[in-house]
Amino acid sequence: MITGHYTDVEAVPQTKYGTQKTVMRWLIGENNSAPNFAMRLVTIEPGGFVGMHDHPYEHEVFVLKGTARVTEGDEVAEVREGGFVFVTPGITHGFENIGDDILEFICCIPNTD
Repeated sequence: MITGHYTDVEAVPQTKYGTQKTVMRWLIGENNSAPNFAMRLVTIEPGGFVGMHDHPYEHEVFVLKGTARVTEGDEVAEVREGGFVFVTPGITHGFENIGDDILEFICCIPNTD
């Protein structure tokens, strides 16, 4: 069993893909690997974003706080607190905080090497 509290996990600033005003906490995955999936908590300040990028695996995202603009290929959706989104593998995607408050979401991905 893996247990913990998110405040005990380091919030690492993200800059890959031109990302701004974003920190990520690897709740399950990077250092305490579960066999199949990783769970991350992403926090984006107002005006911040995760830059457009792609990779060969899916994301499952659940928004805890705030409002996101999620772009996947040519599609754009607004996802608010309590909303969820499936990000398709291999499609360019990004997340942007379009609200006045913190955007916070859980992002689950497969464990990959």
